[in-house]
Amino acid sequence: MSNHQSVIKEISNKLSERKNSYGSFLIKSFIQKQSPNWKNIVTEILPISSQDKYENTKIWDYGDFALVEDLFSLSNVLKMIEVPQKSDNIIEINGYNVEFQNENWSKVYTYDSGKGPFDFNWYCEVYRLGTNTPNIGYDPLIAVDLPFFPDRRMVIKDFIGIDIDRFSDAKGIILCLPNYGARIKELNIGPTKIRIEIEEKLRKSKEIIGKLYCEKDKKIIKEDVTFKNGVGTVHIGFKPDYLHFVLISKSNTTILDSRQFHKDWDLSQGVIVDIPNYQLKELIKNGETDTVEFKADVGKPEEFAETVVSFSNSEGGIIIVGVDNNSKIVGLKKTEYKDRISKILRSYVDPYPRLRFEERIVENKRLMMLFVEEGEKKPYILKDKGPYVRANGTDRSATKFEIEEFFKQRQTGFEVRY
Repeated sequence: MSNHQSVIKEISNKLSERKNSYGSFLIKSFIQKQSPNWKNIVTEILPISSQDKYENTKIWDYGDFALVEDLFSLSNVLKMIEVPQKSDNIIEINGYNVEFQNENWSKVYTYDSGKGPFDFNWYCEVYRLGTNTPNIGYDPLIAVDLPFFPDRRMVIKDFIGIDIDRFSDAKGIILCLPNYGARIKELNIGPTKIRIEIEEKLRKSKEIIGKLYCEKDKKIIKEDVTFKNGVGTVHIGFKPDYLHFVLISKSNTTILDSRQFHKDWDLSQGVIVDIPNYQLKELIKNGETDTVEFKADVGKPEEFAETVVSFSNSEGGIIIVGVDNNSKIVGLKKTEYKDRISKILRSYVDPYPRLRFEERIVENKRLMMLFVEEGEKKPYILKDKGPYVRANGTDRSATKFEIEEFFKQRQTGFEVRY
C-alpha cells in the first residue's frame, strides 16, 4: 500500500470513528477564475460538531478570484477525498465548478487546542492534498461591495481561518479532523501542584481521564488526573521544568487534547505559570521593568490601554493594579475591575489582546493582576493614537521602522524584538 493510500485509509477510519460527533462539513475555498471553470487555490474542509449549526454560507466574488462557503454531507466529502483517483476532478461548491488537481494526500500534523495556524481551538489531525498551484502572492483584493484586503494572505486568514505565515504549505485541500470530545481550558502550574480545567462538549468528566508526566532535575512524577465539575488537581511537590499532559477517553484511550510545558519554551495558549505570593512581593519590590507595570488604580482609560498595547506589541507583561509607582501596595476597594478593564480595552485597543485576570491578596490588600500575552496580530493599535511598544520600562509610540517590521513579520513569520 502506498503512503497516499494509507493516508486515505487513515482519514476514512477517523471519519468512521467520529461520524456521530460530526454534523455537516463546512467547505471554505479560495478559487481563481480559469474559464470555463474555477481553479482551487486553498480549500479547507472542517466538520461541524453535531451539537452545533452553521447557517448562511457566504460568497465573496472579486471577479478573477472568489471565496465561497458551502456545507457538504459526509458522502460529498468522501468524493472530495477521492479526487486524485478520478479523471473527473470538478466539484461544485455553492454554484462554482471548481477544478482540483490530481495530487497525493499526506498527513501534515496533529495540533492540540492551544496552538496551530488555524482559528479553531480543538485537538485536531490535519491532512493535505498537495497542489502545484503557483504562489498565492501579495496582491490586494478590491470590490465595491466587499471588504478590502491589501494582501491575499490576509483574506485567506480572515475568510478561511488559515494563517499562511504559519502554514506556508496551505495550498490544495486542507482537511481538519477535530476531536470534539473535550479540551483543556487552562493548565495552571503552581509551586507544588498542577491544576487542570477542562471544557466538556461531547464527553463528560466521568468518561475522561488525564495522564500527567512531570520532570525536575532527577525527579519524575507520573499521575492520573480525574475531574470533578471540569477541574482536576495534582499535588506533585515541586514546580516542574518539563511537563506533558494528555486528556484521553477512558473507553478507547483516544487522545482528546494535550499540552506541553518546558521552562525554556514560550507558553502555549492556556498554560499558566503561577506566581506564589513571596515571588510576587519580590517582583513588586524590584519595581517597574519592560514586562512589569504598576497602577494604583485603573486611572485614565487611555493610559491604561496604552500599556496593554505596548505589552502586546512587545514581549508581553504584567500590569499589577493596586500598587503605586513607588512599589507601595495600596490595594483596591472596588470589585468590578475586571469588567471595567475589559470595557476599556474593547473601546481603545484593536485588535482585542490576549490576556487573563487574576486577583490576589497580599499583605491583606487586594490586587488585580492582568497578564498580557505577546500578540500574534501585531501591530496592536491604541485607537486614534496608533501602535505603542514597551522599552526601558515605559510605553512609547512605535517608530515608522518598527511598524514596517510588524507588517513584515506578518508576511514572513519572523519575530520583532526590542
